[in-house]
Amino acid sequence: MTTKLENVRLEFAARLNAALDLAGFPSGENGRQTALAKAMTALGHKVSQNGVRKWLIGESTPSIEKLPDLACIAQTTIDWLVTGVGISHKDNQLTNIVTMLQNLSVEQRKVIFEVGNAFALSTSPTTEKREMGEGQQVATSGKQIC
Repeated sequence: MTTKLENVRLEFAARLNAALDLAGFPSGENGRQTALAKAMTALGHKVSQNGVRKWLIGESTPSIEKLPDLACIAQTTIDWLVTGVGISHKDNQLTNIVTMLQNLSVEQRKVIFEVGNAFALSTSPTTEKREMGEGQQVATSGKQIC
């Protein structure tokens, strides 16, 4: 009989593997653990291939400090990895659009917003035109988001 903690680990492993499948990671156990260990190491985490293997088979779970980067690599959310609730796979195209918008000036974002509104109005008769106000500005941190 499995304990509640074992079930949590196995469910996490199943979600992690599913997300990695969708993210295009190698499907073989050795290839996947090698690729994931390299990706985590490249982001500054000290992770062994054996440690990653344990995450992938449900023997252990990563520390909380590793979860944001692990979710990023797996192209999912922390919430979904940990609980199974929420979006299971991020839309990379949408993420790329948001990243590009972050790198634009406020004036450039206003132009993009106006073009988007014009396009929405031309394709959907029920869409109302909105003006870009202070609360609708895209963050300008310049950081790549995951």
